[in-house]
Amino acid sequence: MLDYRSGVFYLTGHHGRRGGGGIQYRSGEYQRLQDHLSGGFDMSFVDNDTTRIETVSRADKTKITKAFLDTIEAAGYKPLLYGDKEWLIKEIDLSKLSAYDVWLSQMEDVPDYPYRFTMWQYANDVTIDGIAGYANMNISFIDYSEK
Repeated sequence: MLDYRSGVFYLTGHHGRRGGGGIQYRSGEYQRLQDHLSGGFDMSFVDNDTTRIETVSRADKTKITKAFLDTIEAAGYKPLLYGDKEWLIKEIDLSKLSAYDVWLSQMEDVPDYPYRFTMWQYANDVTIDGIAGYANMNISFIDYSEK
C-alpha cells in the first residue's frame, strides 16, 4: 500500500502573496493538513510568462525563502527548499539557507548539482494508472517520517 503522507508542495512563482500575509495563510493551510510530514517551497520562474519575482533581487528572494521556511518549521513541519540547479545556484544565496534540506528538480539520468540535496525530482512526464495526466517522480534519500 502506498503512503501518501509525504508532504505538501507550495509553488510561489505565480501564486505567491506579498509580505507576511501569504506566509501566515499558508501556515494555516499546513495546520489543517495534519497528516503531512514535510513541505516543499518553490519560488521559481514560470515558463513562457512573467511573474512578480523577476524584479526581486537575489538578496530579497533569499530573505523571502528563509521567512517562509522558518514559518513552516515553527509550525512543526520539516521545510524543504525546492528548485532546479540554475535557480538554486543563481537566484538565491544558498549560504544563508544551509539549515534547510534541498529538494532538487533535475530531469536527468544522473544529477550534476554540485551541492548536497536530500530529495531529487528526476522525472515530470511519467504516466501512472489512475492518475490523469503526467506525474512527477521523486526519490528521497532521507526518511522524513523519522524527522
